[in-house]
Amino acid sequence: MRESQKMNSWTILLTGGGKMGKFKTSWDLFRRSLSVMTQNKKLFVFIAIEVIFIVIIALLFISPFVLLNTGHALTDPSHWKILGEKFLRAVSDKDTISRTIRFAWFAGIYLFSMFSATFFNVAFYNEIIHALNGDKVSIARGFKAALSKIKLIMIWSLFAGIVGIIIKKLEEKLGIFGFWIMRLIGISWSLASIFIIPVIIREQKSSNPLKLLKTSAVMLKKTWGETVIGYLGIGSVFVIFFLVLLGIYLGLFFFALSISGAGGELTIISLIISFLLFFISMPIFGVLSSMAHHIYRCALYMYASEGVVPGPYSEDMMNRAWKVKEVKTN
Repeated sequence: MRESQKMNSWTILLTGGGKMGKFKTSWDLFRRSLSVMTQNKKLFVFIAIEVIFIVIIALLFISPFVLLNTGHALTDPSHWKILGEKFLRAVSDKDTISRTIRFAWFAGIYLFSMFSATFFNVAFYNEIIHALNGDKVSIARGFKAALSKIKLIMIWSLFAGIVGIIIKKLEEKLGIFGFWIMRLIGISWSLASIFIIPVIIREQKSSNPLKLLKTSAVMLKKTWGETVIGYLGIGSVFVIFFLVLLGIYLGLFFFALSISGAGGELTIISLIISFLLFFISMPIFGVLSSMAHHIYRCALYMYASEGVVPGPYSEDMMNRAWKVKEVKTN
């Protein structure tokens, strides 16, 4: 990358865009990332464990409220009506103490969620890197690696969580103009921290979150240049899949409606089938798309840190990960 390039903007595009060329690239990335998943099926275990953990934690957070004594059984609609009224009063309460308690509660949930996500991602990414190096995936090794970085994960989660809360609060306070300014700052933050999980895994000395962030940003700048303006992700594959599936869903419904009339048995059956097809396929493909995205990000990190093209990818895929805008100088 030429030294004459000047930094003028940092923006990230997490979807592949609307052009067929971009979609083809995204599909190729998805297909090659999928090959890493199929060859290392234990990677799916990390996702399953994380989902189970999230469900358990969510239940622990909401159960004190759900189990409040309202004088009615849980199966009684009156119980849920009273809980709904209590929730609405709590949300709309303008009292300073209530607002403080409400903010502390949601901030605590947010920070804990940040810590949990970082912890599981460290374990997950550790094994993705091993898989891309041709090693077998180990669930125990992944979580052992995360536990060995527990202090670093806590520090980063706290730092990133506070930054996220500040950006969110400023968005709310500064109006529409300030909202877009803070959105750009948030995008720049996301881009600078793109390699933060692998950096945490490989970091041996510093626990300073600013140094971790700098390492991630410098690695991006050093490998792909300063004026990064677009990220070739796998998002367009998911968007196209969603539209196709939605089209099939609507097509089945209206076809059955046209030949049997509203309320016909065939209409009801086709509606149920298409509904199940849509709402079962979407989460499954969403998980696959998310995993493919994580695997590709690890591949980009390995290319940036070691100069090695990992796994099933090509050097062209690594070099085209970002579109780089060159700035002419006189």
